[in-house]
This record gives sequence, C-alpha cells and structure tokens, in this order.
Amino acid sequence: MLIGLGLPFTIACAKNDGVFELKVTLEEMVLAAGLGLSLIATLILVPLSNFYMSRPYGIFLLVLYAVFLLVAVLTEVDVIENVEL
Repeated sequence: MLIGLGLPFTIACAKNDGVFELKVTLEEMVLAAGLGLSLIATLILVPLSNFYMSRPYGIFLLVLYAVFLLVAVLTEVDVIENVEL
C-alpha cells in the first residue's frame, strides 16, 4: 500500500518542483466526517455496553447511515452548496 500511494505522489511532486496541491471539497469532508463519527461512536458505545451488540445499537447505526447517506447525496447533487475548502 505504501508503494501504491507513495510512488504516484512522489512522481507528482517531482514533476511539480516538490509541490502537490490537494483540493478538498465539501463532499470529501462529508465522507470523512461520516466515517469518523461512526467509528468514534462505535469506539465509545461498544465498550460501554460490555461488547454486547443490542438492537438499539443496530438501529442507531442504521439511522446514522441514513442521515450520512442523505447528506452525502444532497451534497453530490448540489442541494447543499459544494464549496472547495
């Protein structure tokens, strides 16, 4: 994996005098926030429930996914204005 990502970025930096510009849009921020929120929620809730996966926890994850999917789709179709950050 390190060669797979490192090699193209090294070539891009070599072609552009050591500068690689990474453009981050609102879509990428929504994706990263959704992933981060679900991972942090799982990291906190699972040990608090003594590693028992209950029905309310499953419903929580489904609701979290539905909200994430709705925001991601609305961002993709420009209902939520997509700006470059």
